Amino acid sequence: PMFGDYIKNMQTLGKRKETFHIIFADAPYHMEDAIDRLLEQVVLNDLLKKQGRLFIENDSKLKDNLDLHALQHVNSRKSGKAYLHQFMRVE
Repeated sequence: PMFGDYIKNMQTLGKRKETFHIIFADAPYHMEDAIDRLLEQVVLNDLLKKQGRLFIENDSKLKDNLDLHALQHVNSRKSGKAYLHQFMRVE
């Protein structure tokens, strides 16, 4: 696990050319654009392998106008007050 500024951490992983089959992100709750920023950083830093899965847990439903940044939304599930959103890299 990595802690601290998640954008800096994602940029560091991208500079190292590290890619993953599965990424689980516990996004900052109550941060309006957290999901969009995470999706953007995963794609910009090329962190997810082709057909890799990204799971984002947070406290809100997905926005209708969300930019998926070359990822496909697979599904979303609600558990208590949290949502678990699953995305897949399609390129």
